[in-house]
Amino acid sequence: MTHFTPDPTAGFREVPPSATGSDYLANIVTMVPTFGLPSVTLASLQPSVKPQGEGSKGYEPGLCTYSLGFDGQVVNDSTGHPFGIRISVETWFSDRISNPGADLFDWQRFAAPHVGATLTFTPAGSNVHLRNSSGPNVAWEADSFLFDVPTQQLLFHVPGLGIPLGILIATLHATGEFGTL
Repeated sequence: MTHFTPDPTAGFREVPPSATGSDYLANIVTMVPTFGLPSVTLASLQPSVKPQGEGSKGYEPGLCTYSLGFDGQVVNDSTGHPFGIRISVETWFSDRISNPGADLFDWQRFAAPHVGATLTFTPAGSNVHLRNSSGPNVAWEADSFLFDVPTQQLLFHVPGLGIPLGILIATLHATGEFGTL
């Protein structure tokens, strides 16, 4: 993924992809004044909690989510320098079905109302720290375990999805536009 940044002498210039999660976040933060408020797209996946080897008896699919948020705000560190992003998101869950009496493939997942939360992304060494809160309560916090350079996406183990852990993929955009995964 190539980014372009304003250059007073040449219009726009190509910016090489970030190499670490914290560099990625820093690039998003520095692009906000020029390109607009950041947005985020997220997806998560948690394996089924049912024991392996039972075949279709008692089968329960894994849980996945889709989230999006826009018009995030820059977060300043203790010295007043911009270093992170805080953004409200809406999340939909695959286990919120509208017709559970139907065949497994006709459950119409993600049908229930969404859930709102506030996410705060801040640097944590070469990784990114993510805090998920609803009002004054912190639901969970995690540090990214991988920054995927080719796709410019952050990956987190998400404790809030239960046991086993889930994986959350986050894509930030400094353009105020929705992202894609």
